[in-house]
Amino acid sequence: LAREIERVLAEARPALVLATAGAAGVWRLLHPRYRFAAPTRRRVAGLPSALDWARRRRVVVDAGALVALALAAGQAPAVAAAVLACLAAAGGPRERLERARAAAPTLAARLAAAASPSARARCLRGLTPEELAWHWLDGDARVRAAVDWFAGLGARRLAALTGDDVVALGVPRGPEVARVLGELRDARLDGRITDRAMEEDLVRHWMAKGG
Repeated sequence: LAREIERVLAEARPALVLATAGAAGVWRLLHPRYRFAAPTRRRVAGLPSALDWARRRRVVVDAGALVALALAAGQAPAVAAAVLACLAAAGGPRERLERARAAAPTLAARLAAAASPSARARCLRGLTPEELAWHWLDGDARVRAAVDWFAGLGARRLAALTGDDVVALGVPRGPEVARVLGELRDARLDGRITDRAMEEDLVRHWMAKGG
């Protein structure tokens, strides 16, 4: 089935093929109690938009993993687990998909509770490309906007200072460097500092307080 899904993704209208297979009962091969109901149909229909979003944002996703999550949507827990077990590799890949599915219901609340851009970024930092694309596909307008904003940050370094720069300012090598760079990144996101000189002042202030 996983190989067939790979072939389907090469079709001109993969969502239509997946939906047609669902209406024909093909996905019951994944689990006898599988039902291609409205929640699943909605996620499958949204797959092309999610993959297009990922391309535009240069978020490199495994499309097959996103299909697995869409097909697991709206299923009973045991059925959803069976879908992921059939379509995702055991170990890390499957665990990440299970984490994405489990986190989706609470992500909107956590983002709504985030009081600053840096807090919003912490809700999303560390997620895999597939997790980000899934939350964009599965989430409401607030979640989509937050994921899109976060993906727009990309891998660019927000702080002007590098690790060597903060070491030169007196920060000891080791985990403290990462901590200081993280604080600089968050301060930039929140608009508390806007240039290199302010970053240097923040590091000096941090050192003066004893780290």
